[in-house]
Amino acid sequence: MTPDKRVIFEWTVHPPRKGGYRRIIFVATLVVVPYGLMKTLDSPVWAFFATAFLLGSTAAYWLPTTFTVTEDAVELKRWFWKRRKTFRELGRVERDPNGLFVSPFAQPSRLDGHRGMLLMEPPERENVLKYIEQRIAEARSGP
Repeated sequence: MTPDKRVIFEWTVHPPRKGGYRRIIFVATLVVVPYGLMKTLDSPVWAFFATAFLLGSTAAYWLPTTFTVTEDAVELKRWFWKRRKTFRELGRVERDPNGLFVSPFAQPSRLDGHRGMLLMEPPERENVLKYIEQRIAEARSGP
């Protein structure tokens, strides 16, 4: 976030804190897969690599993610990783079962999964949706 831009909405999502079956499956996978590799290949090195790979590929789940909507952009921050999209770069925002999806394309595209961003579980979903829609429209029609 740039210090000169005002924060409109900000929230943090951390899925493991909710508990439930997903956390149990996550922990079981982190234990069973490396253990199975260690026993099958008779090498703790592969168990270490499997653990590192699993933790890296599931970082979106086990690391807390902070979402920020400012006057000019939407930001996603996760530990040492940050992604920012200005409203001039965005083409649309859609409701998603897990939150709101913002995309640089005005129409659905095959590249949405790579270029878009999912804003997970905004606390005031309708207010955030209306604000982002308004800012995208202003950016598209503005100078």
